[in-house]
Amino acid sequence: MSDALDSRLPDGPRFIVLENTETGEAVVDHEGALSDNWFAGGRYDQITVFESEDEAAAYVEEGEKERS
Repeated sequence: MSDALDSRLPDGPRFIVLENTETGEAVVDHEGALSDNWFAGGRYDQITVFESEDEAAAYVEEGEKERS
């Protein structure tokens, strides 16, 4: 998956939000986690890529507010 994204995204550090849409769990990680098997065991089923860690954190925070 990392190779596919590398060919479509601009150079530079990227951050990801891994989400489980059923439970609402969401975590911010560095793009290096894309090479991990994050689908293993069905823990996460959605990924969103951001250019900054602040944008990723704001996305997670907004999702938490919506679920509250």
